[in-house]
Amino acid sequence: MRSGSTLTSGILQQSGKVFFSMEPLWGIYKRCYRRKHDVCCRNNTCRSPNGELEGLHVATGAISDIFNCKFDKLGKEVLSSFTFFSVSSGYTGLIKNRCFGLFRNKTLTELCLKYLTSMCEASNGVIVKSLRLSAETLTFLKDIVPDMKIVHLFRDPRGVLHSRKNIGDFIDKNTNISIYARQLCNRMLRDIDILKSSKIHYIPLRYECLSDNPNVTVRKVYKGLNITVTKLVEHWIENHMKAKSRNSGGYGFQYKNSSVVAHSWRYSLVGRARRLKILIFTYMRSGSTLTSGIVQQSGNAFFSMEPLWGIYKRCYRRKHDVCCRNDKCRSPTGELEGLQVAIAAIKDIFNCEFNKLGDKVLSSFTFFCESSGNTRLRNNRCFEFSRNETLTEWCLKYLTSVCEASSGVIVKTLRLSAETLSFLKDIVPDMKIVHLFRDPRGVLNSRKNFGDLMDRNTNISIYARQLCNRMSHDIDVLKSLGIHYIP
Repeated sequence: MRSGSTLTSGILQQSGKVFFSMEPLWGIYKRCYRRKHDVCCRNNTCRSPNGELEGLHVATGAISDIFNCKFDKLGKEVLSSFTFFSVSSGYTGLIKNRCFGLFRNKTLTELCLKYLTSMCEASNGVIVKSLRLSAETLTFLKDIVPDMKIVHLFRDPRGVLHSRKNIGDFIDKNTNISIYARQLCNRMLRDIDILKSSKIHYIPLRYECLSDNPNVTVRKVYKGLNITVTKLVEHWIENHMKAKSRNSGGYGFQYKNSSVVAHSWRYSLVGRARRLKILIFTYMRSGSTLTSGIVQQSGNAFFSMEPLWGIYKRCYRRKHDVCCRNDKCRSPTGELEGLQVAIAAIKDIFNCEFNKLGDKVLSSFTFFCESSGNTRLRNNRCFEFSRNETLTEWCLKYLTSVCEASSGVIVKTLRLSAETLSFLKDIVPDMKIVHLFRDPRGVLNSRKNFGDLMDRNTNISIYARQLCNRMSHDIDVLKSLGIHYIP
């Protein structure tokens, strides 16, 4: 688990019209896997099979039936995987029609089985991904599916464990990680030795090779499988493994540089003392999203977009007051708008201390989750007004783990003036500042097109005056403060 199997499966699915079965044995073994004589789990313990369901013949028979598109022979524990992993497999029709639920309707089940069978029989290939079989069981499977081709995917165990930790997948958080490491390394070595000593033809695939050099590695794998690399495959690799934007985390494809993802665990060894801290200080519609995206490609960066949005909305904080884009300033409203709250919030984000943040700041991580790459926060409804303590704790741990595993923290804000940065620099002395600005005419034109001018009846010269005054003031302040920054 967490060895790049979802990405690898995605690549193989581009070979043509294929039918994909993701983790068909999940419903039987859950967090364990089947060996020749016993069942072993990730906490380094093994046990005897639990009844006939966990028998080896059931597992090998199930995979054989899937390869042969015989879904009517499958038990409900195997069929449940098609619904549970329907999004990853591409069969969302199953979940919409509530297929293979606990209280099964015979007519509905029959329709669902026909749907799977028709999809499978119309395909030119069947791909089964499984984490729940050891190498020694493959000889039994090969006997009943002799034309089956095997890809053995593995990854640096440190990367595997780091990824499992980040998604909170350790069964017992009080157990020393060395126990999980021992189990994983023992399993990997055992599988490699068995495959080498057996007469089974297989293709070894190291995840790091795939992520670092996808074009060459994919061609080698496709050649081993006797499949042609088409333009569609090349296009998919370009979009899914070399892209600059992000998509959802967890169990899905990462639309970013795959090499950075594969080696992200190495950056966690850097630690807080050497973690880069970058503040992008700018104005709305000045190219800050593009700039943030470029800076994020420097490594495995954690990105916080507009953490002060929930506090100031359409305004920004100066040293003594709060000013808005309609050229009006006012006194801070209550303690929440105090300068110390804003400064402390950004410091806590740089230090990955999310448990210290208030609701208004935390809400930014959900509101801007698409831009920051943390869509799991939205999917899990993190930091809503009616907060569930257990859920909030999970959300905070998730943010902390992603942040601490990063090589740098980038904070983008439009809601601070330059004069406030001296206070921030005092408590985050190793922070680096990028001052991003744009021709004010371009900014105002973009804001107008975006529909962001507060009052369409107000002469645009008022907004222009406020923007130009703010930009000039910020430039003069930065020059006079002696703070090192990158204009």
